[in-house]
Parts: sequence; structure tokens; C-alpha cells
Amino acid sequence: ETTDRAVVQIGAILRQRHRIPPEREPDFAIRTQQEFQAMQQTIYGLLTVLLVGVAAPAGERGSFPIAVDRWLADGDEVVPGLVAHVLEGSKTPGELALVLDATTLVTGDLVRAHRADSLHLLPPDKLVDPAAARASLLRLPLAGIEAVLVGDGWPTFRGGGARLRAVLG
Repeated sequence: ETTDRAVVQIGAILRQRHRIPPEREPDFAIRTQQEFQAMQQTIYGLLTVLLVGVAAPAGERGSFPIAVDRWLADGDEVVPGLVAHVLEGSKTPGELALVLDATTLVTGDLVRAHRADSLHLLPPDKLVDPAAARASLLRLPLAGIEAVLVGDGWPTFRGGGARLRAVLG
């Protein structure tokens, strides 16, 4: 309750200093200690998996350069809250996107951002199959995605799912 009140007060101060009217989306995000702790626990879980065993995209089964303990397919949960999604048609066979707690999307090279909050796709001439790549991205659960962490460029921390859907048309 105290944290919620502090978030509201900080938001009001930042809106005032940034001159953002109430009807406009803020140009900032406020994260609480609880959010950071939850993210930290997920990262620790992922690191545990990576340090204890190697997981890799099932699409690279024939070419992956090291021994693998677990092959990841579409919809596999890597650790609790972290789900793998296969991205077909990209430049890399077996490319995966990861969705963390239904709010954060981590992509490989297929999605890029050369400016903050400005997502775009790898150019069509770099893709094996542009239509399949686009279809793969459209299958992602984008509705609740806020943050998009791209393989090349700047992350988007607010409205990432909607921004990616707008790029896809």
C-alpha cells in the first residue's frame, strides 16, 4: 500500500516535470523493488538452468556446436515463467523468442530497434522466408507485453507488444 502510494506520487512529480498531461502516455516507467526482486528470481532460475545444463533451440539440433542437455521447442517452459517460442523464417535456423512472465519479450536478430521505442524487423533480403518470419511474430502472445529486449539495438520498456503489432500491420 505504501509502495503503491509512492509510485502514484512519483508518477505525478515526473508528469509535472516532463510536462505530460494526464491524458497522454508517460515517457517514463516506474518499477518497484518487488518487481526487481521478481525479475531477479527469474534470472537466478535461468542462470541455474544454464549453469547446470545447456538448453538450445530444437531447430539447431543437427548443427549446434556443443553438447546439449535439453532441446527447446515452441511453447516449452525454460524455467517457471520463461516460455520459448520458435521464430521461423529468420536468418538463423531455430531462432527463439522468450516470453518472461507474459510481460517481457526477448528476441534474437529478427526484431531490432536502432532508436529507443522504435521497433522494426530485419530487412527482408536478410531473411530466409519473410512471410514465415512475420507469421511467427504474429503468433507470439503480444497482448500483455510491455518490454521488448531485442537482439540488436535499444530495448523498449513500455507498450512493446503494441509497438511490435503495429510494425507487423
